[in-house]
Parts: sequence; C-alpha cells; structure tokens
Amino acid sequence: MFCIPSATQAKVGPCSWTRKTLIISAAALVISAVVMGVLFGIGNPIANPLHRAFLYADCALGGLALMGVALGGIALEISKKSGQTTKSRQATVKLQPKQQVVSTKNTIDFDLQHVQEEIAKNYEKIEDAKSIPEITYYAGKHMRVIEHANFPGMIIKLPSMQHAKEMHDNIKMCEEVVAKHELKHCMVPHTQVFPLENDKTAETDRALVIMEKVKGIIAAGGSSEASEQAFEQFANQPNLRKKWRAFFENAAEFICLTGYWDTSWNNILLMEDGFGFVDFENIKPTPANGAEGISRLLAWMAPTEFFDTIIQIAKKHGVTEEAICKSARVQDISELKKTRTEQLELHSKVRKWHKTQKIDLTNVQQTFDVNAWPQESCERAILEKFNATVTQKPSNWSKGSVIAQRKLFLQPLADKKFSQEQLSRALINLQKQQVFCTWTVEENSTFRMLDCYNIYF
Repeated sequence: MFCIPSATQAKVGPCSWTRKTLIISAAALVISAVVMGVLFGIGNPIANPLHRAFLYADCALGGLALMGVALGGIALEISKKSGQTTKSRQATVKLQPKQQVVSTKNTIDFDLQHVQEEIAKNYEKIEDAKSIPEITYYAGKHMRVIEHANFPGMIIKLPSMQHAKEMHDNIKMCEEVVAKHELKHCMVPHTQVFPLENDKTAETDRALVIMEKVKGIIAAGGSSEASEQAFEQFANQPNLRKKWRAFFENAAEFICLTGYWDTSWNNILLMEDGFGFVDFENIKPTPANGAEGISRLLAWMAPTEFFDTIIQIAKKHGVTEEAICKSARVQDISELKKTRTEQLELHSKVRKWHKTQKIDLTNVQQTFDVNAWPQESCERAILEKFNATVTQKPSNWSKGSVIAQRKLFLQPLADKKFSQEQLSRALINLQKQQVFCTWTVEENSTFRMLDCYNIYF
C-alpha cells in the first residue's frame, strides 16, 4: 500500500538532517579560519611547538569542515530531487477502493465515494432514465447503463449483484482467451464490481459496475454506415485491406472461443488497432452461440470479401456453415453475401446523398420546414416525427442513430390515422421532392401484417 507521510514526518525527513549538517560544517570552517588567523597574527606558529600543534589541529578541523560543506551541499541537492520525485509519485498514485468485490486484471483510477454519492443523489431518476444534464444513457437489456460527465473514461452499470458477478466472470474469461490465443486486435475493457451503497437499494442487492470506456472511432450507438466508410478505401490501399482482414480474423476467433453472440456495431466498436467489445451478457462458449455471433458478424459488419476467411475460422472451431445459415435465416452463404452487398451499396448511396445535399451530420438541430405540406397530411406527419426526434431532449440511447445516420425507423402510426397504403404514397411524394434519399421496408417482428420503414433523410 502506498502511504502518504504525515506533516510531522515530512518535517524531520532527510532534507532537515542535511541542512543541519551543512550549517555545523560551515560554522566549523569559519571557526577554523579565525583560529588560523589568530595563530599567524601572534607570530610564526611553526617555531613554537605548542602553536604548531594548534595549527595542525586547526588545519585538520578546517579540512573536515570543508569536506562537510561540500558533501552537505551535494546531499541537499540530491534530497531536493528525491523530494520532487516523491511528491510527483504522491500526486499520481491513487489508492484502490477497499470495498471492491471483484476486479479484472487491471484497475481504473477513480474516487469510489464520489461515484457512490452521485449515483445515490440521482438514483430514482437514473432508474427511470429521466434526463439529467451530466448523464448519457445507453441501451441495457437487464440493467441501467450510463456515462457520467464527472467521471470521464468509464461506463457505469447498475445490475443485480448476481448479474454483476456473472458479467465479471465472462469478462475475465474473455481476457484469458485474448491472452492465450494472442488476439491482439480484440480489446476487453477492465472492470471492477462493488456493492451499491445507497439507502434506496438496501433491499435490492444492487451492484455498481465500473467499466473502462472503450474509445471507438465511432461511439456506441452510432451508425454502421459511419463505421463502414473505411471499407471504401480498400480498392487503393492494400495495406489497409490487410489490416482490416486481421481485425475480422481475430474477431471471428474471439466469437467462436468465447461464445460472444450479440455481434453488432453497437457492441463491437471499431478502434484504430482492432475491435473493442462492450457487452458481456449471457456469454458461453457453445457452437450455437458461435454460429449466432458469426452469422451476425457476416450479416451486419464484415465486408463480403472476408466471408470465406471468417467461415473457415468458424469451421475450425466446430461452427458449421449450416449452423451459420440457420442463425442468419438464409438458405446458403451466397444469399447472406447478396444481402450484405445490397446493404453496403445502400449505405454508400446514403453517404453520397448527404455529401451532395450538404447535410451536416454533426448538426443535431437540422430539421425540415413542414409548412409546405397540408396540416393533416401524412407527409407532414412523417416530417414532424423526424423533427421531434432530432430536437427532443435525449432521455435514452435511441436518439443517437437518428442523428448519426439521419435514419428514422417508422412503423405505421400508432393512432392508426394513416393506413400503410397512405404511408407508402406519402414516402413516394417526399422522395420525388428530394426531401430524403431513400427508404427500405422490413417485416415487423411483432405484427407480421405490418411493415416497418427505415427512412434515410
């Protein structure tokens, strides 16, 4: 344990002792000089045996005093430098919290008490995902996941204690896989788990999970389109293609070895040197999980030219092509490749649209003038919904994709005011007026009779 010295200890340290030695030596040197002056003042000391004895003694005293001054000066300089180093270390070393329950390999520097106080102060609002200026919410299936402006570089999760320990065990297992198989392009965040000390949670056995924030090129919840822009550079940069191939090879190995199945740009962040993994729920190294993770990697993330390599890696770990196709709900890999090609082409088309229309994706307030459309029209309702989405005070993570991609996910309006046919006609009219780039239709997973629309503005 690193101990900071008390004020009393600091006063009687090496520097104090060195100064005293230096002062005594200087005083002895002055006395020696005075004695020598007196001896020579009263005559030739060499001729008188007694005076000669005093002279020799005085010379010895003067020599020792001179040596003491020199050594004292050197010691003082060294002591000052040592003191500066100690102060520097005291400023940078942070004590690890005593209340820690479990921790992965490394630690994160933070003030646990300060974190606990901030969470306790806003606990009910955080649980209800209410807007708090310092807090950003992220998607979490079984827990609240936040980032707090006062604690940069960390993600805070609030699961049950049992769930927290399971998550910790999964992360530890993933760290061991990365180390054992030398997956240098896979990053697993360091994590620490504590009991959540809060009078409102005394009976709920809540945990406070503090996780290192994975700093991706594209933020969590950002657009897949933004992540895929790098793919377009492959044609003229062989070295970049080789680098990306290594990223996806490592990711495929990681997925099969750990059972990391929830593969998407939200959970696997693109970094300068590989991929950072951020979600560690329900991980278990089984062929079924491997097939699910690989199918999602192919369907949503990988360039099609890497498909064959990824599938070969999966087979090496017992994940069959048939299992991958079953998880992806396709007949064969060629169908999956065709769908992925169409997806990449769509994203490229949307990026070109944004460029030609001079759309600033960083401007969250960029909205449409709805007055050109009749008050009760479906066209106006669509644009009002988009405007409301990008201008509202963010209360959770879902707003991020609308801003980052200008993509509005639209189901037939909840009040049933417009039919699906009216909605389709309105989209055609808006596209003719070049209000947005394009839209895609997908089956509604809940109500099979109704389609869902992804509209790219």
